[in-house]
Amino acid sequence: MSNQNILRNTTRIPNLPIGPIVDSNGQATDEELTFRQALLSLLQDFVGNEGLVMPKQNSADVTLIQNNTAQVQGATPDFVYTCQYGTLIYDVNDDSPTPHPLKDEVVVAVNNGSNVPVFKQIVLLDTQTLQPTAGAIAGYVDVTFLGVAYKIALYTP
Repeated sequence: MSNQNILRNTTRIPNLPIGPIVDSNGQATDEELTFRQALLSLLQDFVGNEGLVMPKQNSADVTLIQNNTAQVQGATPDFVYTCQYGTLIYDVNDDSPTPHPLKDEVVVAVNNGSNVPVFKQIVLLDTQTLQPTAGAIAGYVDVTFLGVAYKIALYTP
């Protein structure tokens, strides 16, 4: 499967330069300075005062990322999935040419039990606005996410 069309706004860590990092006078070499500048620029873009920024992908590209495989020489099976479990993506849900009820969502790659990465939506529930549509509330779980307290309702059918 080709992933040439996947949006490439992902983090790319610069390669560590090979060779000396300082010259004979103890000054950083051009290669070392270039590496540091690239690394610092990347970190400033990726981790700012607002926190970590997840890469944005549309839903079709999320599926491509999930199903992408790479050939492995001499191994059985001879392919591996390239998506790592725990990969977080901001799915912008812009695949439909007509308006639709889907909204942007945060998804995470998990193991579905068959060692295949599957993206699942991360859901935060706020019981202040959530009204049960069926069943009864069996209890609550208190969680804190990014410093904000949430109460997750557990429903019984």
